[in-house]
Amino acid sequence: MKGILNILLIATAILFFGCNRTTDEMPTIPAGFDIDIEEDGVMDYGIEYVAVDIDGGDATFGYRGRFIANRNNQILENIEDRALFLRDKDDVRELVEDPLQWAREGKAVDFISIDNNSDGEWPNRWELLNDSDHSTYFFGLKMVNGNGITVGWVEIDINTKNGEVEVVDKGTL
Repeated sequence: MKGILNILLIATAILFFGCNRTTDEMPTIPAGFDIDIEEDGVMDYGIEYVAVDIDGGDATFGYRGRFIANRNNQILENIEDRALFLRDKDDVRELVEDPLQWAREGKAVDFISIDNNSDGEWPNRWELLNDSDHSTYFFGLKMVNGNGITVGWVEIDINTKNGEVEVVDKGTL
């Protein structure tokens, strides 16, 4: 009986400390990809991962997942909130009012990050640049081309364990 209790205590300690620790190993950075909203063979938006210098030196740096508007396209922003503010496509329209605005053409929006600490240790999860946790997230989109303006959206799922992004749904309004 005492042996079983010891095994349970050791297993609990391993699970607790193993799940909450940092590591010296740099995380694997996911591959970026293009998104063709209108399915016309033109890549309207993209996801990319970029390295960032946190402290201006060699010790602390990180990575950001960015949603990028290609060419003259734009991303809907809320000037009072973080990147992943949109909960559904109801607020996406060509003309918007404060606090919503269309970002300048070709802008990139950071929406996920992972940073090491001054000891060079990495967390075991990516951080969403958002104030609330949801199962999926939306970006409002404005595509500007020779045929005029098309308003659309993309719904994404973000895996905070590995930083990977999956397009769940997309479309135009």
